[in-house]
Amino acid sequence: MLFCTPSAEIRSSVLKVQMTRPQKSRYVNALLVEDNAFDQKRFSRLLEATGLDFILRQACTIAEACDVMDSIKFDLIFVDMSIGSDNGLDLLPIVRAHRTNADAHLIMISGNGDTATALEAINRGFSDYIDKGDLNIASLTRASLNALEKLRLTRAADEASAEMRAVEAVLRSFSKACSSEMRPMINRMIRQVRQLKSSNGSVSSQSAHIAEIEGTCLRLEEFFQDMEALAEDNQLTKIAMEQAPDILDSLSQLQEPKPNEFEGLLRPKVTKPPSVFSRSSRG
Repeated sequence: MLFCTPSAEIRSSVLKVQMTRPQKSRYVNALLVEDNAFDQKRFSRLLEATGLDFILRQACTIAEACDVMDSIKFDLIFVDMSIGSDNGLDLLPIVRAHRTNADAHLIMISGNGDTATALEAINRGFSDYIDKGDLNIASLTRASLNALEKLRLTRAADEASAEMRAVEAVLRSFSKACSSEMRPMINRMIRQVRQLKSSNGSVSSQSAHIAEIEGTCLRLEEFFQDMEALAEDNQLTKIAMEQAPDILDSLSQLQEPKPNEFEGLLRPKVTKPPSVFSRSSRG
C-alpha cells in the first residue's frame, strides 16, 4: 500500500486513513525529491506496484526536502540527480548531518544514463542508483529492499555500539565505587607500614603496628569476600544500578530483543480472476 503525501494538508488525511487500516507494526517512510510532475506520478505508480508498504512524501527542491525532514524521520530517500538548479548529490551531506535523518539511506535516480554519475553517487555514499530508463517495478523493488536491509544492519550496529558504551559507563561507575572503598584501606596500610619502619624498634610498638596492618588486611579480605558473595547472589547488578540507574535503564532497553522492523513489508501478490470477456471464461 502506498500513501502519497505531497502536502501538509494531504498528509493529515493520510494519517486518518492509516488509523482505519489493520494495524501494522511498520510502514516504510520514504521521501521522493523530484521536480518533474510526470516523473513524480510515474514513480508513485511503480512504488505502489512493488507491493511494499510505503508512506511516500514528495519534495520538489532540496530546500523543501530539508523542511520535510525537520518534521518526519525517513527510512529511504529517493533523489533525482537534477532537481531544477539543484544537484541531487548535494543532498547526501545534508542528510548525514541531520539530527533525525542521519541514518536514512538514499537512492539516486537519474536520466543521464551515465556510468560515471552512477559511480560517483555510490562512491559518495548513496545506497543504490537507478537510471530512469531502467526504472521499473523490478529495479525499484530490488533497490528498495537492498537499501532497507542496509538500513537495518546500520541501525543494529548503532544499537550495539550504544550498548557497548552503556556497559563501559556502568563499569566505570562501578570501578569508581570499588576504588572509593578500597583506596582508604590501602592508604591506611601504607601509612602503617611506614610507621612500622620508622618505629624505634621496641617490640610493643612494632607489635601494635603489625596488628594494625593485619586488621587492615582482614578488612580488605572481608571486602573481597563480600564482592564474591554479591556476585554469587547476582546482586552486583543491583549495586551497579544504584551507582548509575539511568545508564542501567538505558542498557536494559537496548538489550530487549527487537524484531526485524522491515520484515513482512512485501505483500503477497493477489491473483486476479480471469476476465469475463476472455476466451477461457466463455468456454
